[in-house]
Amino acid sequence: FPLKGAGFIIIHNPGSIGSTHDTLAKQLRSDNLGVHFSVDRNGGVRQHAPMNVGVNHAVGVNNSSIGIEVLANAGPRTKQGSPAKDFVVGPAKMYEAAYQLVLKINRNAPNFKLRFPDYNKKEGLFYYGHKRKARGVTAHASYVAMRTDGKIEVLYMALRYRHGFSMMKAHKICVDMHEIAKKS
Repeated sequence: FPLKGAGFIIIHNPGSIGSTHDTLAKQLRSDNLGVHFSVDRNGGVRQHAPMNVGVNHAVGVNNSSIGIEVLANAGPRTKQGSPAKDFVVGPAKMYEAAYQLVLKINRNAPNFKLRFPDYNKKEGLFYYGHKRKARGVTAHASYVAMRTDGKIEVLYMALRYRHGFSMMKAHKICVDMHEIAKKS
């Protein structure tokens, strides 16, 4: 596996920065940050760092996690990240490409436990039952309060993996759940 003892894949989205792989890389370098991969709105994937190298993307787990930045338009960037009301759900092909990347990483790391959080549409919650620092695929927002960072992306993956939903059904649920989150 890429990093000794790695047990996390952490999904990020960059706020209003990084609309392309190149602008993301430039911004992250200027902030002394990094990720292993980025996925653009067209489903293109770029590797930014070798998977056997830890990068500065999630305090406390940099050396035990793989970072993936999904280049969704997350609205204005603030100190606390993008609030749900400003987040714009991206196209299904972007989320599908991120999901397929996670599956590929998992295939090449047989000891990695592929686990996702779940959702409860009735209660309007889409990220429960997955504790902070739980091994598996998690959103960066689970480490920082008041952020949407990675939640929709991880929800999409959970719907595809845990529930077997089609790409379009999973995307539709993400759109619906995001509308609920914007109102809360």
